[in-house]
Amino acid sequence: MIYEELRELHERRPFRAFTLLLGDGTKAYVPRPQAMWLPSKPSQSVAVERPEGRILLVDLLLVAAVEVQPVRPAGRNGRAPRGKG
Repeated sequence: MIYEELRELHERRPFRAFTLLLGDGTKAYVPRPQAMWLPSKPSQSVAVERPEGRILLVDLLLVAAVEVQPVRPAGRNGRAPRGKG
């Protein structure tokens, strides 16, 4: 994945969660912008926070695909419904 494309996903508002799929089968889920550190200058790697609190350093040359989560419809109060999704 090219750095600029990943930056667009990271800065999209409203943010949509996405998963980086690596060539070895590893998945790096980014549920919110704060879960990924993207350097301010183009780089070959990013850091993604794992659910258990670990940090996964991702080499962007190893990203085979990106899955972007669908937009969740807003509830009656204008906010997205809570729950897993």
